[in-house]
Amino acid sequence: MQTKYEETLRFFKALHPAMLFASAQIPVECVAIVAGVDRIVDMGRTVMSVTGDASCAVVMQNRLK
Repeated sequence: MQTKYEETLRFFKALHPAMLFASAQIPVECVAIVAGVDRIVDMGRTVMSVTGDASCAVVMQNRLK
């Protein structure tokens, strides 16, 4: 049996993003621009995270020798 929270969550996941933005009076075009820019920024964050993890692994490997 689903709780009220799970039912509400399932309902909101089913909403189409364009309908959600329209109901909040947010222009879909603006959201598309932000989503495009966010993708590039997200790639940069991923590169920094992987570089940091690899650097820490190298440092720890050298310290444990």
